[in-house]
Amino acid sequence: MRMVLDRWSGIASAALVAVVFAAPGTCRAGAATQPAEASANPAPWMAPRGDAEPVVARLLADTSAVVPGRPFRVGVLLKIQPGWHVYWKNPGQAGLATEVRLTAPRGFSTGPIEWPTPVRFDQGGQVIGFGYTDAVLLMATVRPPQQLDPGSTATFVADVSWLACLDRCVPGGARLELKLDVNPSASSANAELFQSWAGRLPKPAGSADAPATVSISGSLPPDGDGRFAIVLNWRGRAAGAADSAPPAPVVTNVDFFPAAGDEMNIDAVEMTNRDGRTTVSFRAGVLPGQKRAADTLEAVIGYDLRPAGPADGGKADGAGESDIDRRRGVRVVVPLVPERDRPVAGPDQARDQSTDPKT
Repeated sequence: MRMVLDRWSGIASAALVAVVFAAPGTCRAGAATQPAEASANPAPWMAPRGDAEPVVARLLADTSAVVPGRPFRVGVLLKIQPGWHVYWKNPGQAGLATEVRLTAPRGFSTGPIEWPTPVRFDQGGQVIGFGYTDAVLLMATVRPPQQLDPGSTATFVADVSWLACLDRCVPGGARLELKLDVNPSASSANAELFQSWAGRLPKPAGSADAPATVSISGSLPPDGDGRFAIVLNWRGRAAGAADSAPPAPVVTNVDFFPAAGDEMNIDAVEMTNRDGRTTVSFRAGVLPGQKRAADTLEAVIGYDLRPAGPADGGKADGAGESDIDRRRGVRVVVPLVPERDRPVAGPDQARDQSTDPKT
C-alpha cells in the first residue's frame, strides 16, 4: 500500500507484510534463533551499538497445560528498549512489518494473529510510522484436537522477525519454542498479561462493546480515486443516568491506521474531532498497473482512553497509567465498491469463506 498523508506532509511507500502461518521450517534469512523466554541473539552484523538488545522476545501461553479440545491462547511478547519501536502489520510510510510464523503440532489448529491497536510515531523528516513502543503481545488462539495422549508434550514454535528503529534501524529475529504437557485439567497462566493486551485489541464497529457508533460513506469509481469518510460518534454517559454516575471516559490522540493491500493508494487523509465526534476522510485508489484485490478496506481507528479528570467531572486523571494501558481501537471495514457491484460468489467460493477461520 502506498500512503500519501497530506495531514502529516509525508510521501513514501509502505510495504504490507502479512502474518503467515506456515509448516515447520527455518527462519527467514538473517533471523537468529533463541529458546523460549531467552533474549534475541542476532548475527553480529545486526547487533546494535551498546550491550542491550533493542528487542527481547518470549513465547507464552495463557494455560499451564494442554487440555484436549479446550482452546487456549499463545502469544509472542516483544519487550522493546526505551526509545525504540517495532512495526504494525502496515508499517506506515517507511519500515517493515513484524512477522510471526507459528507452527503447532499435527492435529492442532491456529487462528490468525491478533494485532493490538498501534501507535503513530514520527520517524524524522516528516515520515510517519505505525507500530509499538515498550512492549507488544501478538496473540493467536490454538484449538487442540479432542484426542491427545495424556502425559505427552505439545511443542509450539514461533519464527518471529522484526525491524527495531531508534536513530538507526536494526533487523532482528528469533525462533521461540514453548512446550506444554497434555493433562486432563489445567490452570490459567499469565492471566493478567493476556487480559491486559486483549483490552488493546480493536473492537469491531457495530459490536455491543464498541465505544462509538460508526457510519461510512464513499465508493471507488470504476476508474480513478474515490473519497471516503468514516464518522465516529463516541458514546457518552448513558441516557437517563444519575448525576452521580461517573462521566464518560475522555478519548484523545485519535489516529487512522489503514491496512490495505500493496496495490492500493491511500492519501489526502484528514481528521477532525469536535463535540464527541471524529471524522476521518481519505482518498483511495488502485495504483497504476495494479488490480484491486478486495472489495473492502480494513482500518483501525486508534485512540487513548483515560478516565474523566476533575475538569470533566471525574475524580481521576489517569495518572500512573502507561500509554499501553490507555491505547484502544475500533476496527472498521470500509466498502470500496457498492454491494450491488460486487461479484457474486459461486458455491465453492462461498463454502471456502464459511470455513475460513479469519472470517
